Amino acid sequence: MGSVLFVVLFACVVFQNTHAVPVPVADGKALVPADSLSCVATRLSPGDAPVVDCDLAEPGSEEDTFTTATIVDLSSPFARCEIGPSSSAETGFEFDCSPFPAIELEKPVVKGRTLEVSEGAVSCEVTGLQKCRRATPVAVNCKGAKPSDDSPRFGKGVVFEFPEGATSRCDITAGPDGQIVQSCVGSPLLAIAEPVVEEGKVTLPAGATNCEVIPGGDDNEPVVTCAALVGGCSDPTFEEGAMVDLPADFDSDTTCTIEAVEGGEPKISCKLPPKVPVFEDGTLSIPEGIASCEVTGLEECIKPALTKASCKYADPNSDVPKFGKSATFNLLKGFSRCVLTPREGDEAFVDCTPTPPSETILKETINGRSVTLPVGAVSCTVTPAEEEGDYEVECVGVTEGCNDPEFEEETVTTLPKDSFESCTVTPRKGKPFVACETGE
Repeated sequence: MGSVLFVVLFACVVFQNTHAVPVPVADGKALVPADSLSCVATRLSPGDAPVVDCDLAEPGSEEDTFTTATIVDLSSPFARCEIGPSSSAETGFEFDCSPFPAIELEKPVVKGRTLEVSEGAVSCEVTGLQKCRRATPVAVNCKGAKPSDDSPRFGKGVVFEFPEGATSRCDITAGPDGQIVQSCVGSPLLAIAEPVVEEGKVTLPAGATNCEVIPGGDDNEPVVTCAALVGGCSDPTFEEGAMVDLPADFDSDTTCTIEAVEGGEPKISCKLPPKVPVFEDGTLSIPEGIASCEVTGLEECIKPALTKASCKYADPNSDVPKFGKSATFNLLKGFSRCVLTPREGDEAFVDCTPTPPSETILKETINGRSVTLPVGAVSCTVTPAEEEGDYEVECVGVTEGCNDPEFEEETVTTLPKDSFESCTVTPRKGKPFVACETGE
């Protein structure tokens, strides 16, 4: 007899001893029902009202629960909170909350004396604004708002211009409309003594970074003003007892600047009164104390070139050679420029650049006394050729550096009938002017 196999399927159901219920929230407060095991409050974004769900224990459960209905304040900024009963807490419950992640700010950008503020920042601290001789880096620290914070924030493209004057730090915050509200702190100055001028010497105050010397009063005595070290700067300063000598010929047109040098003697540089070189009868007289002169306008032109001299003074405290009181230079022709520097005493070392030769734009032999002058010629020379009645014609263009008139159109002129050794033809008021040498 065959056997019958019975397969019995059992459906298993797992019963949990809790079930979740939503809890209403009013005015930022939730009423947690009694017998709640725990609650979870969540916000999708800052400023949203929290959504609260609580797990209720099943009847007869021995787990810890809220024994009575409890009001829980949920007004603090959070993204998610787990709320559970606690017999040790005064309130009867405890929180475990996590905030929204902080808002990341773009790096602020400093360009020159301006700051492009980070978009979304509520405030920035700007330091290193003091003006120093040795550049000080500007540091910027911007703070963003917390996600739940409704404080005003800077928008895109907000620019803060650093204030002028002795300012070391500024705190800027976003106003109600995103405008800049600033609060700045001045740079303290180191206290220094007054400089002393005596017998052509200046005693410099310790702690000063630099001094200016100008003539003052009816007798043009030197007047010295010094700048103290600015707080926050690392500029070099004068040591105690530091001194410098003023130029012997200090007068009403002299100004001097004295600067402190790291680990060295103070550096003085002076602007002496300008002395103009003098041209007379083809000679240039060079002023005393000059280190070099550049002379231009020495080209040989039909229309005389304007000769100019540009001279540079030597620092009176340097060892650079200088011209004495009686230095002269005989002007040379046929050069585009000459540079003069002193050798010994009043002798000048001359370095001249020759003028490039004029371009020959016509060279031909003609028969007869009718000459055609080409466009662009400033001068044409005509001489008799070997054959009777023939003439050699040579025309040149403008010499570099000259401003001679030239023939603007092809022009015909007639040579004189009398015999000559050479004739020169130049434009004069647009017409040919002929000058001849007869050799007599």
